[in-house]
Amino acid sequence: MWLMLVGLIVIALVACLLLREVRRAIGYTALALVALVGLAVAADLARSLREISRENQAMERIQPREVRLDDLELTGSGRENYRLTGLLHNASPNYTLTDVRFRLIVEDCVKGACREQARGYAEVIRRVPPNQAAMFDTSIVTLPTMASPRGERRLTCQVFLTTGRP
Repeated sequence: MWLMLVGLIVIALVACLLLREVRRAIGYTALALVALVGLAVAADLARSLREISRENQAMERIQPREVRLDDLELTGSGRENYRLTGLLHNASPNYTLTDVRFRLIVEDCVKGACREQARGYAEVIRRVPPNQAAMFDTSIVTLPTMASPRGERRLTCQVFLTTGRP
């Protein structure tokens, strides 16, 4: 569409240079096309700004302290194969949780002594109504490749971003 519009403008400019009698008509037509393109750009910009504002509001509805993750279990080996499961609690009294992102710390615990194996991030996209909990299963996990644990694998997390909808 844009390429066709540019082609028409080029043809109009060439016609203006070669034909005196059509200069005025083509000039008005070109002016109208430029105005239409300007309006389309302005409308698209306004829509984008509205969407950004809506997303910012959604990220402020539920505070990270109102979200808790329990029973975390990490399976798989290697960067592309990790899966994280657990229970996601939404303590917000008003908003449905739709997305949560958190830092993930993996520790290997042998006889009560824990050693950090890796740090990374995870994201859970799941609808959890106000004051409810839901099981989740996600593959949106960013961790380096880790060795198999020698003891018990312990996972801790820190929520840093939430998205809530009315």
